[in-house]
Amino acid sequence: LYWPRLTPKAAQKFGVTSLLITDDSIIDFAGAGSSLATINLIFASTSVSLTITNWSLASDFLYASFWDGAVRGYDAQGNPPMNQITFDGWTANETGWEEYSDRIRPNVPEPSTYGLIIMSVFLGGFAFRRWRARRNASGQS
Repeated sequence: LYWPRLTPKAAQKFGVTSLLITDDSIIDFAGAGSSLATINLIFASTSVSLTITNWSLASDFLYASFWDGAVRGYDAQGNPPMNQITFDGWTANETGWEEYSDRIRPNVPEPSTYGLIIMSVFLGGFAFRRWRARRNASGQS
């Protein structure tokens, strides 16, 4: 299968046996609720890339049963061939391949991660204010 630009239609389920990326290519998920499934996802070299555009995390899906050279899970982010797929709005280093579903997607932090970051900033600010107040109360400058 070779198309420099592939555009599944709305709510279309599209499947191919092998998707060989030989040149910089684009898959445009222009319609809502589309999915592309392939058994074999292969990049011809480390210098080519695949860009996914108009993609929605909740309704569009990209699946691969076998991805030549890739490692499932979050530990492989940023390494080839994981960083050869870029989702519009994310960096190539955020692309992941789920261990349990064969789904390829950008790894978006969970809401609890944002909560933890915000809580850490507030606790750090609170601790700094207490430290500064104690230092000022003891007459140190």
